[in-house]
Amino acid sequence: MRILAAFLTLIAFSPAAFAYVDPSSTLFAWQGGLALLGGLLVFIKSPFTFLKHLFRKVFRKKDDDHA
Repeated sequence: MRILAAFLTLIAFSPAAFAYVDPSSTLFAWQGGLALLGGLLVFIKSPFTFLKHLFRKVFRKKDDDHA
């Protein structure tokens, strides 16, 4: 917690930095963010899809009329 407080203090009271941000580095950050979101979507969706199919298979309604 002390490290977080020190970090936030340094960020809050740091002087303005007049630096050039290269457009390609901004695009690289966007690409990384989109890749992270896509990876999280696949990582989260796959187990839920598996569980959904499993529960549908186990708890499906049985038709006694068509036996």
